[in-house]
Amino acid sequence: MLEERRDISRRETAIQAELNRIGEVGLGWLAGEDGHATEQRTMMVADTGSSVCKLLQVYTVLGGNPFDISMFLDPRKGQKTVSNVVRNNQPGGGVVSRVGGNFSLGSFDASKPQQGDSTVALYSWARKGGSTVQPDPTDQIMAARGRKWIEKEIHFKRTAIERRIIKLCDLREQLMQELELMSQAGGQAATVNSVPYNDVMFDSTDSVASIAKRFDGIFYTMVTDSTTDIMFPNTGSVNAAALGKHPCLLSDLPGEEDNSL
Repeated sequence: MLEERRDISRRETAIQAELNRIGEVGLGWLAGEDGHATEQRTMMVADTGSSVCKLLQVYTVLGGNPFDISMFLDPRKGQKTVSNVVRNNQPGGGVVSRVGGNFSLGSFDASKPQQGDSTVALYSWARKGGSTVQPDPTDQIMAARGRKWIEKEIHFKRTAIERRIIKLCDLREQLMQELELMSQAGGQAATVNSVPYNDVMFDSTDSVASIAKRFDGIFYTMVTDSTTDIMFPNTGSVNAAALGKHPCLLSDLPGEEDNSL
């Protein structure tokens, strides 16, 4: 863990290069009378020359509508403050998936951010027609006949490119999360420039230094409140008592001895 901390800056450089290659997609939303963003999209922006921008261009040339691919929502950018009033910068607060088991078919309530059903109409139960609406079998048959002879074209021109665009957007999100984890791990000792460490966003007890100190203090003699002398294992009564409180450090967890898998 301590050795990997040395490579945080190099890892960040590699991640930033990958983020620049992928690019970022953003959407502009039309605000309603209440000041909150509606689902009506007014524009799309993408980093020029990036992979996702090139794929969007190809998708558009082949007849696709980029607005059909994804909502490109980000909960971290879901709200903005205008004249000390919080407004939703994206529909549904930037969330499209359900956050609970209960459905909530009413209008969005800013005081209840953890509503069961997302307020994005695309995923609303009412918009789906409910469980009592039966599909017309004739429509299904005709739609199948209309698509049967162009399945390869649909896959090549639409489905495959859509999947690649969404995967790139997902990869970008994962890399951003990795930068945050690296900043949390590095703490003040290894700064991540793109996600600077601060005590408000991160917990100092979860840093690499704090974790190492915790376990060093169990096995080795504490020289000061923050350093240990690893050359002299603590064999005194204090150390014995500490080890007694952590039996998992001296033996395998159940199942760990069975490595046949």
